[in-house]
Amino acid sequence: GGLPMCKMIEIFSESGYGKTTVVLSICKNLCRNGHKVLYIDAEGSIDQLVESMGFYKEGLVWSPEYPDRPFTIIQTSYFEDIEEILETTIPKFDDKGYPVDSDFRLVVIDSVAMLAPKEYKGDVGEKDGISIASNKPGVIAKLMTAFCKKFNGYKTAYNMSFFFINQLREDLSMSFVKDQNKTTGGKALLYAEDIRLKLV
Repeated sequence: GGLPMCKMIEIFSESGYGKTTVVLSICKNLCRNGHKVLYIDAEGSIDQLVESMGFYKEGLVWSPEYPDRPFTIIQTSYFEDIEEILETTIPKFDDKGYPVDSDFRLVVIDSVAMLAPKEYKGDVGEKDGISIASNKPGVIAKLMTAFCKKFNGYKTAYNMSFFFINQLREDLSMSFVKDQNKTTGGKALLYAEDIRLKLV
C-alpha cells in the first residue's frame, strides 16, 4: 500500500541487509510517477547501485545538462551542508511569504551513521579538524536532535517526507540486556519519526 506522505520515516538494520536498495526502489517508483526525490548520499557509495538499478538508463538522474530529471543526488556527510541544502532547495513560498509545496516529495539521508559536523573534517597531514582521541561523545546525537526540531515542520509545510537510513550498533554498556542493539544518532530520531521500519 505504499507509505503515507508528510512523515519522518526511518529504516534500519545491521549492515548488508539491503536498506539502500529498498529505499532506492521506493525512490525509483516515485520518480517514475512524476515526483522529485532529493537523495543525500552521506556514504558516497550509491553510484554503482543507481546505475545497476536502471536510473540512468531510464533518464531519471538530474544533471546540469538535464535539469528537469526527477532524481537528484548530492554527496556530503556534514550537517552544515545538509542544513544549507534543505534551507535553499526545499522551501517554496507564495506571494505573501507563506510556505507552499516543495518540488521534492521525498528527501533521503543515507545514512545517519555517517553524519558529522564540519569541525570533524581534517585531511591527512593537516592540522585542522578534531583528532579521533578528542572526539566528543554525544555530539552526533545532539546535532540530530537539533536537526529533527528544525526540519520536522517541513514535512507538513511542504507536503513531503524524510527517509532516514540508519545502522544498528551494539551498546557495550548494556551487554546485560537481551537486545543491546540500538541505532546511531541517539534517541532524537526515534522520538521525531512517524514510521520506523526494521529489516530482519
